[in-house]
Amino acid sequence: MMLKHVLLLIPLIILVTGCSGPSTLAEYEEAGKKAYEDEDYARARDYLGKAASMKSSDRDVLYYLGMSYQREFFLDSALFYLKRADLLHPNDREINETLYPIAAQLNEWDFAIKAIMVLVLTGDPIENYRERLADLNVKMGNNIVAFIHARELLKMDPDNPERYYQLAILAYNIDSLHVSENTVDTALAKFGPLPQFLSAKGMLLTDKGEFAQAEKILRPLYEEDPSIINKYKLANALIGQDDRAKKQEAYQLYMSLKDLVGPEFKIDSLLADLSGQLAN
Repeated sequence: MMLKHVLLLIPLIILVTGCSGPSTLAEYEEAGKKAYEDEDYARARDYLGKAASMKSSDRDVLYYLGMSYQREFFLDSALFYLKRADLLHPNDREINETLYPIAAQLNEWDFAIKAIMVLVLTGDPIENYRERLADLNVKMGNNIVAFIHARELLKMDPDNPERYYQLAILAYNIDSLHVSENTVDTALAKFGPLPQFLSAKGMLLTDKGEFAQAEKILRPLYEEDPSIINKYKLANALIGQDDRAKKQEAYQLYMSLKDLVGPEFKIDSLLADLSGQLAN
């Protein structure tokens, strides 16, 4: 009788043992990848998370764990695991192809740039990414690097006026005023009096102290389009002139901008300076 009960229990033991699920690193990894392929991303994260707790440096575990979060738009968690995978397994193309758009979407500009450079290092032409690299470096404040990419973009696309404008502004931002002015003058000769180039020319003349010449360019732009930036640039051209009426006009223009722009425009300082000049 005892033997009969034992024989009955054997299939049950086998069944329970067979259904106990993964228990080793390899089993958790395999189960996680299978769940990922089946688009069961929650289960994939569960299995792969357990695998990661067993071996936190495993490349495939980290990659698929990151992908499982990315598929359901848990981007912060996705980036966390992909960044770790990249740190432990540098210059891996597959990891960085996935990491790049997530980093860009989360405004992690430095990681987006690093990911692009891995894609270039592993075979992609850098020309495919120069526009994006210029934009990302501007966002990071790396204006010199952005300028280098903009210069190459202009060489690649010399009939595109936006390439001239981009280069002119970046040259201005790195205090290369000669390059900026040459670029603007070349664009005006090539494309005619487009507003963006006239505005840039007026700004450059103001910086050079040629205020009357700057006003001649900037006033028609302001009268046609009284936008904040056109108003500000015209005021900057007026404030440096000796004519009291022009200084008073500049004061009124700055006053109209006072509550519309940020501290980087230094409106309060400009108004204080003008108030002192007009009081004399």
